Amino acid sequence: MSAWHTESEVLIGADQELYLAGGNHGVLRFATGEVVIRDDSIANMQANLQGRREAAARGGFAFAHMIAPEKYRVVTDAFPLASTGSLARQYADGGCVGVIDPVAEMRAETEGRTYYRTDTHWAPHGKIIAARLVALAGERDPADVAAAEQAMRNCLAPAPQAFCGDLGRKLDPKQDEPTVIIRVPHAIRTFENGLPHDYQRPVNDGRLVLTESDAPTARGTLLIFGDS
Repeated sequence: MSAWHTESEVLIGADQELYLAGGNHGVLRFATGEVVIRDDSIANMQANLQGRREAAARGGFAFAHMIAPEKYRVVTDAFPLASTGSLARQYADGGCVGVIDPVAEMRAETEGRTYYRTDTHWAPHGKIIAARLVALAGERDPADVAAAEQAMRNCLAPAPQAFCGDLGRKLDPKQDEPTVIIRVPHAIRTFENGLPHDYQRPVNDGRLVLTESDAPTARGTLLIFGDS
């Protein structure tokens, strides 16, 4: 296998670690430095962040913005390319300050995987770290955040079946992996606005998800805007 072995837009790294090689985001082109964000895009980002902070402040709300790191920035040992950059790093170097970039915290995790082997997204330990950082940025009491994080970690349990991620599904044969899930002892209800969401017809734009917990660790409402 060569250092650049790809299959169906999947880059296959050491120990069968899978990374995104295709898609609309052009992840590998950022990794190699081939793509550089334009100055006007950085200026737009700065203006958007400032506007959102001001709007939140007017309403008395805390505001936080996180750029989820590309998997190759966190799971580095198996990545077969010499990484020279990333989307978040270019925005930060361009002057977009105050953005959460959780690479260091995710690299420091020792209890479990922060990214699935067969997927581009966070595994449960990565989700827990992201939740902690958002809560701290939202000015929650650090002691309460630490207690909530430990409670989440205590709810981790082996998943009843193997997980096949968005990258593993692209391969033939498909690849899956054992994983853990967060199994909370109380009810969590999720409601959606009816837009289709499955792997044959994925929809991101306009999808609305409402989640309620019977045992929240904090009172209030958390509003999240996100994209793929």
